[in-house]
Amino acid sequence: MGRRTDYYYDKEKKLWRKQVTIRGRRKVFSGKTKQDVILKILEYEEEANCPIFATVADAWEEQHWTEVRNGTLRCYGSPLKRIRERFGDKKIDRITPKDVQSFLNLLGKDYSAKTVAHHKSIISMIFKYAIVEMGLDLTNPAERVQLPAGLKKSTRNALTERQISIVSDPMRSAFILPFLIYWTGLRCGEALALQWKDVDFAQKSILVTKSLNHIGNRPEISPPKTKNAYRTIPLLDPLYNRLKMAKMDPDDYITTGSPEPMTKSALDKRWKKWCRENGLMTEDGHCQIDRHTLRHQYATILYEAGIEPKSAQHLMGHADIKTTLEIYTHISGEQFKKDAEALNGYANTHQIHTTPSKNAI
Repeated sequence: MGRRTDYYYDKEKKLWRKQVTIRGRRKVFSGKTKQDVILKILEYEEEANCPIFATVADAWEEQHWTEVRNGTLRCYGSPLKRIRERFGDKKIDRITPKDVQSFLNLLGKDYSAKTVAHHKSIISMIFKYAIVEMGLDLTNPAERVQLPAGLKKSTRNALTERQISIVSDPMRSAFILPFLIYWTGLRCGEALALQWKDVDFAQKSILVTKSLNHIGNRPEISPPKTKNAYRTIPLLDPLYNRLKMAKMDPDDYITTGSPEPMTKSALDKRWKKWCRENGLMTEDGHCQIDRHTLRHQYATILYEAGIEPKSAQHLMGHADIKTTLEIYTHISGEQFKKDAEALNGYANTHQIHTTPSKNAI
């Protein structure tokens, strides 16, 4: 997600500027930094009692930008745009729980429960910023609303037997990333950040201590998002045998075979090439398998191997065991469907065709 483009930089005067419309009048504010511009707008609006929501959202975003990961920021893009379109011109103290609830109800017609909840969370964070950081005398309307009932839940389909045979084949492709995620359950960023020095062949283990994020196309290595993401996971035999054949310099990245991590464009290009070469493209040209689906498949491996939820939580690096339990519940539900279909298939081919008695229950 790119930054907002309604600021412009005056190179001659070395000032940031932004034009806003307040109470029907256009006014240009200037400052040495964007934060200076935002503060001047806030001061101007506060003199007129209370700022509009869009100005507070700008201030929150400017501060929040440096506090969260690039991947998270990309997730903010579309929701924040919708929220601004809905509430941007309203004075922030005039936004009521009913307004927020109506907005969420409308979103619920087209979006999943997770996406609607994300919108609610962003609205709440903006109001908390207004209350705590700006000292505005407000109540947070997002805290007093509920997610609409009956929201769609986004689900990931399990891999087919054919797809599993492709992904789990160690000699199928020189591109190791899909194979690596499948046998470790690592997040894509964690897998991309793995170096040979993180692999202990003697102990058959992998140490996860960092993650890769992309700033535009540029790769950036940073610590894991949560303390639970720091973990040691087993180096399973299929991956052990594959890595043992290709072991390189300790500081080289496993996915590139060089001291340089993979760029965003290289990742997208190689993933699409891998899907295309293995017959994993849809008719409209999209990959059938994404990185997170492979991580979810690792959770299926853990479940089928009888790994307890608490251990699975550690191996997956989940901050909350509820996340692990939700995945396990989903997997068990899918398995129940398969079992029921198999049993029905057996019952339908072995049933005895008789005419029921009139007294039959």
